[in-house]
Amino acid sequence: MRSFLSAQAVRAGNAADDIDYCSTNNSTVCAVQSISVPVLFAAMGAHYFIRDNERQHDLAHSKDKDFVVIEGANHGFTPCEACATSPGQYSNTVKNLFDYIAAWMNARFETLTIVDHVVLILEEQQNPRYAVKSQAGSHPSDRTNMGRKLMKHFTWPSCGVAAFAALITALAALPSRANDITTEWAAVKPPPVPDLKPATIEPKTTALLILDLMKTNCGARPRCGATVANIKKLLESARARDMMVFYTLVGGTPTPEGMIDPSLAPRTGEWVVRGGADKFIGSDLEQRLKDKGIKTVIVTGTSAQGAVVGTSNGAVQRGYKAVVPVDGMSAEDAYNEQYAAWHLYKGGPAVLTENVTLTRSDLIKFAN
Repeated sequence: MRSFLSAQAVRAGNAADDIDYCSTNNSTVCAVQSISVPVLFAAMGAHYFIRDNERQHDLAHSKDKDFVVIEGANHGFTPCEACATSPGQYSNTVKNLFDYIAAWMNARFETLTIVDHVVLILEEQQNPRYAVKSQAGSHPSDRTNMGRKLMKHFTWPSCGVAAFAALITALAALPSRANDITTEWAAVKPPPVPDLKPATIEPKTTALLILDLMKTNCGARPRCGATVANIKKLLESARARDMMVFYTLVGGTPTPEGMIDPSLAPRTGEWVVRGGADKFIGSDLEQRLKDKGIKTVIVTGTSAQGAVVGTSNGAVQRGYKAVVPVDGMSAEDAYNEQYAAWHLYKGGPAVLTENVTLTRSDLIKFAN
């Protein structure tokens, strides 16, 4: 339920003026606060919404933000026939949209085909004060001049998905140069090494998770064997303090006998058979943690980018803290381990990075 609500609901103390927009990972109002590239907001004059968009406008971070409404445009920027006072009055709404986009881009870049560092947003809006006229035969330059007068008032989308897809399709048809990460792949510099933090563990409220350490996967991953000794030390410390320990077993032989090292074998009742990345899904892990009064989980295992990241994310989404020792996780190659470490440290969503302590096993201390 928490995972569902994190994408579908916003926490509010008062629906009028006390809304925590960033309590959901699907909030436009939250997202606009971190977008700084030029943004064009295109609205549909025959559709609806305004107050929400004004709030988004107030919070948007970009300093180059323009807003335009295509008069007579319905959902998807298609003509609103019911709005017309004469036949065909709004028949060119789609053309008006792309004419305006072309003018907007040419005003900022050397040529229309240079589209990098631009965000184009299509919105549904009913606001005739800022409408670009859709009268048949109107000249593109007239719409452009009008539009430039309107650029200081803008908004952000809450719908318009079909129209956005239409825009992307049209741009893709242009003879533009490639503008995606694959064209810069070799030039991208890796982020700095994460600053590993010490972690002090309260045994009564902490559980150790040992995920997917099987002969079939761990035995084939270069660094996995080296993590076994580190995880074993954590296990011994947990056992000595009567901490909760939880295992997931996977593969063709998902039994304790199929684990990479017999010294890591779980006790009766400590393990479940559970594939996938987030081990909370499809298991009773959360209920076990609640029954024991657990507040923090130490997450170890393989793969780093799969079970470790997925379960760490699942934990923090459910209100737990996570401690992840980098020398207790492994993957198919070094890049996946690097990606996982950075995602947990700073690259992931705030709810993850703010509630995960990226550490090393020798930096983990157990309180008395």
